Amino acid sequence: MHSPIVYIVENENGLFKDMNYRLDEDLLPCEEYLDECLVESDWHEVNTLDNPTWHRGNWPLDKVMKMHHYLEFKEIDDQIKFSINKKNIIDWDKAINELLETYMATRNRKLENNEIFTPFNDLEFEDYFAFEDKIGKAHGGTAFILYKEYEGELELYGVFKERDLIEYCKDQMIMKNKDEIEFDVCLNTTGDYHY
Repeated sequence: MHSPIVYIVENENGLFKDMNYRLDEDLLPCEEYLDECLVESDWHEVNTLDNPTWHRGNWPLDKVMKMHHYLEFKEIDDQIKFSINKKNIIDWDKAINELLETYMATRNRKLENNEIFTPFNDLEFEDYFAFEDKIGKAHGGTAFILYKEYEGELELYGVFKERDLIEYCKDQMIMKNKDEIEFDVCLNTTGDYHY
């Protein structure tokens, strides 16, 4: 299966705007770095847009971003932004609670019947994979490569799946006393990884 790699910038000081929302080639991560961060991946393409022989097609950024229910997606002129706000985080936590209730009810029912509980076999298909996503154990899904400004330059900060990005935003909102964390999406780079 293939999943997209989306390059994002927490553009607090406007540097990325000055770069026309485009990453310079030398800022892209090396293959070894992606190998370390995307452990479930058996191979990946750092930038499919620059590969004329890329056979899988490209990931349309607007469609990729709209797949994520806990992100506030915005398309403004020739720019793509998204944010994660307090409501998104509360909705995420409520979804975790609902999945945990289903998980525990199913588990308790099996145990009451003196049976072994295995999430993969005993939960509904969608519940199982939603639970795996929420606890950070799922394979695949959008990988967000985050850049932040440091001393007037963009630097690679880390690779996040949706769960990790939401946890990052939670921490940033608490530390910075904000209600929302905003990101700009890089327009000239999109990657792909296989798992």
